[in-house]
Amino acid sequence: MGAGLDAVAELSKANKFSVLNDWTCKLHTVADKTCEHWITWCSTIMGAERVIKTWKKSNVAWSVFKSKCVAVGILFGVLSIEIHIMWSYAIVEHMGCYIDLEFHDFHRNLWPLVSAFINVYIPVVIGIGVSTALTIGLARNRSSQGEEDYLRECRRQEAWSRCALILLLSYILLKMPILIINIVQYSNPERVSTDSRWFAQLQFADIIIQVVALGHYTFAPFMILLTAPGLGRAYSRLLENIQSAFVSRCLTKNSEETQSNLIESTVETTVKMNDRGEMVNCSSV
Repeated sequence: MGAGLDAVAELSKANKFSVLNDWTCKLHTVADKTCEHWITWCSTIMGAERVIKTWKKSNVAWSVFKSKCVAVGILFGVLSIEIHIMWSYAIVEHMGCYIDLEFHDFHRNLWPLVSAFINVYIPVVIGIGVSTALTIGLARNRSSQGEEDYLRECRRQEAWSRCALILLLSYILLKMPILIINIVQYSNPERVSTDSRWFAQLQFADIIIQVVALGHYTFAPFMILLTAPGLGRAYSRLLENIQSAFVSRCLTKNSEETQSNLIESTVETTVKMNDRGEMVNCSSV
C-alpha cells in the first residue's frame, strides 16, 4: 500500500501522502502495516482451517459468517498492535511525523522484537508447519483416490486447500529472504558499524528483497482468483453482466436518440407540409 502510494506520487509529481502532515504520516504508517500483516495472518489462519478440514474429514463446513467474524477479529487485533507499534518506534522523523517519545530506549529495544515475533516470525513458523501438514494431507487424500470415488464437494474442498497452500508457500518463499537478511544484520553488529562496504551491499540486498516480498500482497488476489474453485467463473459472469448492462444501456440511449430525432424530423416535415398547404390555399384564392 505504501509503495503504491509513493509510486503514484512519483508519477504524478505530487507530494507523498506520508509527508503531507503529521496525521497523514501516522495514518500512512498504521494503514500500511495493518494491511500487510492482516493479509499474512488471514493466509495463515486459512491454511490452518484447511488442515483441520483435510485431516479431520468432518462434514461441518466453516460458514461464511464465521469466516467474516474471524477476518474482522484478526483485523482488530492487528490494528491494535500496529497502533501501539506506530506510537512506540515506527515513526520516522524525516517522514513527517512529529512526536517526542518518552522511555525512548525502552520502546526502541522492546517493541521491534514484539513486532517481529508477532507479525513475522510466528506467522512464518506456523505457515511452514501448516503448509507441510496440508501438503501431506492432500497427498494422502490423492493416494486413496483409486479406492473411492470423490464427490463434487470433496473435490471443491480439495481445490480450496490447494488455494490456501499456494498462498502460504508464496508468503513463506517471498518472506524468508527478509528474515535471513535481518538475522545476518542483527547477528553482526560490529561488522555493520565497521565495514561500510558490506553494510551498503546488505542494505541494497534488503531493498531488493523487500520489493520482491511485496509480490505476495500484490498478487494474492490474482492467485486466489486463479486457484479458488468457481471464483474465476463467478468473476467472468460478473464481468459479462456488467458488459451486457453497459451495452444495453448504450443501445437504449442510442434508440432514444434515434427516436427523438425521428420525432423531430416528423414534426418538421408536418410543419413544412402544413406551410405548403396554406400557401396553395392562398394562391387558389
